[in-house]
Amino acid sequence: MDKDGKISGAEVKGMLKLQLEREPTDAEVAAMMKEFDINQDGFISFEEYMTTMCGEGYCEDAPCGRKGPIKFLIPVDGSIVAVKAFHYACRLLQKDDVVILYHVTNPHKYKEMASSFHPDTIKNAFETEAIKADINMTHKMEFICEEKRDDGRKISQMIRDYADLNCDVVVLGSFGAKTFERKAKDDAEFKAIGSTTALVTNGCRANSIVISRKVQDLPLKNQRRFLVAVDSSEISHFAYKQACCFLRKGDYMQVVYIETPGNPSGAKLMSAYGQDLLASKIKGSCKVFKIDDKASGSTIGNKILDIAEGGELGDEFGCTDVCVLGSNGLSEELPPRTAASYKEYKDGKRDAHKKGSVAQHILDHARIAVMTLTVDCILDGPGQANIPPFKEWLEQYK
Repeated sequence: MDKDGKISGAEVKGMLKLQLEREPTDAEVAAMMKEFDINQDGFISFEEYMTTMCGEGYCEDAPCGRKGPIKFLIPVDGSIVAVKAFHYACRLLQKDDVVILYHVTNPHKYKEMASSFHPDTIKNAFETEAIKADINMTHKMEFICEEKRDDGRKISQMIRDYADLNCDVVVLGSFGAKTFERKAKDDAEFKAIGSTTALVTNGCRANSIVISRKVQDLPLKNQRRFLVAVDSSEISHFAYKQACCFLRKGDYMQVVYIETPGNPSGAKLMSAYGQDLLASKIKGSCKVFKIDDKASGSTIGNKILDIAEGGELGDEFGCTDVCVLGSNGLSEELPPRTAASYKEYKDGKRDAHKKGSVAQHILDHARIAVMTLTVDCILDGPGQANIPPFKEWLEQYK
């Protein structure tokens, strides 16, 4: 009543009087205060009221999302999986975001190609897909077509280089390694798509989202569920923060730590992420999952996929739409976040750098979308300047 943001005993008495249509007894007022005043300071805060009404772990559902518009790039080639990647990207769009359709063509091979792979055919087809996705009148869409060059660069390198300079997120359609091995001899397009996915997820300034043919469409209006695997590294924390930028009201974040023999306990780390979710007004859960076997990329990757792809609707974990990972070899030290360090890394180390074995395993076997963030993302990618270092972030929750 006095607008101080909390409810006193006197205000509870006035509220009960209105509800009961009589003067409440002191015992009735005391009973209500006892039920709602969790910290027993004589007042009922908004958090205490909602916790009592909604249960332990309640948090306000109001993720801040992204600060401004970004650019999504989808490499397109006339394949079904490219169309699938386009529609997945469309469901991640927010106001004023831009869609870039990027196609590399080789005019010398037009006579050998089916008409569906001609640039004009592809452009017209995706204009129709934009109408189906209901973005043709709400978002800017660009079609960029570049010819295959004679400078020795492969199509996959051209896509990665364009994404490096012109977008924030690249959404890739991938057929997966097994399909690629089976089809490569008969269809060169499978090879181009497979190699692009491998190259971009190994090193690119833009965040990458990989969509295979097995991936279900992202919910249009219902809750979308993200899962981030963290391990106290700079890059896994960066992945968590970037994933939070894609959340909208109603979405759900799962943060997991895979504890293996010999690794430190993740209890304090999960407590910190739990506090961060609460402070960021994000619905979600944080939990340590233990593995008794000897740690390897495949055992950890399988555990993460079991968690992400299992469960039922309503469970704390599982039914994940997007698995988010920092992709870096466990033995690799990250260079400092400076322009000079990034140039040195890009010029001398990026091509030889290997993605982490966990990320590789998940990319090879996931039945859900996988967002990866590489060393390039954290050194020079979009938003990196606005994310404090992991140790600095962790200190505030000790």
